[in-house]
Amino acid sequence: MSDNPTFQIATGVQARREGRLDDAYHAYQQAADASRASGKEEHLITALAGLGQIERDRGRLDQAQKHYAEALTLCRDQGFPLRTASVARHLGDIFRLNGQAQQAESLLSEAISLYRQSLDTKVLDLANAIRPLALFKTAEGDIDGARLLWQEGQVLYSAVNVDAGATECSLQLAKLPHRA
Repeated sequence: MSDNPTFQIATGVQARREGRLDDAYHAYQQAADASRASGKEEHLITALAGLGQIERDRGRLDQAQKHYAEALTLCRDQGFPLRTASVARHLGDIFRLNGQAQQAESLLSEAISLYRQSLDTKVLDLANAIRPLALFKTAEGDIDGARLLWQEGQVLYSAVNVDAGATECSLQLAKLPHRA
């Protein structure tokens, strides 16, 4: 079954869900290898994103960044706007965590823009893209920009009943300084 990327991706998802990161990484690597061999770029994107997530779970942000960057290039080349948005969000958040402000802001803004342009965007996906940009703007001292994003995030998370997200937005809003 190692030459079946769909099976290996499903195996990777399950292994990660169960906390078996080594098994998940191995399954995603097999899926990536099989996808490269067969030319199945959609599967390759999923496998690379999976590898990136496992590396992020392990705290290996530089390695995660490499996998997500390759996946992003493929998404853009293939013209998958929602996949591009998802991968750009994850990669942008990794750049944010690595202190690479310019790359982070650019990718996070791109993700939000792509989500806003698509009628197929899920509310939760947009909210999850807004969150890291709001964190970025908060850290950079862009209080007005951060406030708008936290407010929008709060509305979106509330709309899909994600209480933890809505609560985080409320807490972040309360921490922002008020203008005199």
